[in-house]
Amino acid sequence: MKNHEIHSILAKIAEQAAPSAEIHLWTGLRRHLEASESMSKQGDAVMKTNPTRMLTPRRAALAVLAIAAALALLLATPQGQAWAQSLLRFFTRAESDTLPVQPFQLTPIPTLPAESTPERPFPLSIAEAQALAGYAVVVPAETKGHPFYGAEYDPAAGAVSISFNDPELGFGNGLLITEQLLDAPYDVEPLGGVVGASAPVESVTIGSLTGEYVMGVWNLTDNGPVWLAEPSLQTLRWKTDKMFFEIVYQGGRLTKEDLIAVAESMK
Repeated sequence: MKNHEIHSILAKIAEQAAPSAEIHLWTGLRRHLEASESMSKQGDAVMKTNPTRMLTPRRAALAVLAIAAALALLLATPQGQAWAQSLLRFFTRAESDTLPVQPFQLTPIPTLPAESTPERPFPLSIAEAQALAGYAVVVPAETKGHPFYGAEYDPAAGAVSISFNDPELGFGNGLLITEQLLDAPYDVEPLGGVVGASAPVESVTIGSLTGEYVMGVWNLTDNGPVWLAEPSLQTLRWKTDKMFFEIVYQGGRLTKEDLIAVAESMK
């Protein structure tokens, strides 16, 4: 097995050891890295006091090769491939396609007085959202014919969301792009990062980056959410060295490749 193949396998193991798809995604990853650094320092101290425990370069290389070979054999089996499919970077897979009734479903929807005027969703311009966020907001150069509708800022999550409406289907259909800094608290909407057990999450390439794409939605029933592989809702997630991005598309006109093209135009 070549060195770059071993490096790739070990890099994947490191990523999976601190899955970035959980709630408080980036905070948890940072804590994991801090803990790893602390353990490394403790290990250095042990090595200095007891040098006989230190692995020789040859033994360390053999250990790496043994781990890599074992993983290669595991991934060649159906069980190993199923295990690999269950390890997600940007989503959390539920144990089932049906969930119990969620607490937010038990909260009655408030009714507005008849004379009140509902607040317009996404009331901000890009400049206004950027001023509130305090960081540069990335806007796609390609929106596949979806005009800009508006933006909003979530101060709790430090996230900016930008809406591009479908000109034919109207509001509620189109592209919703959310972005935030990696060190911000990532509090997603209910079930926002959870997909059904059968959801076919795909690894995709976005330029030089790797992201994940899934097609489907939780259908809220009186007995709880039920996962449906509904083609009218698609989600694409990825990250750079500074930012986390998500594109949610509602509608039936765009494909996975279209969403990737939109993502690649965000520079």
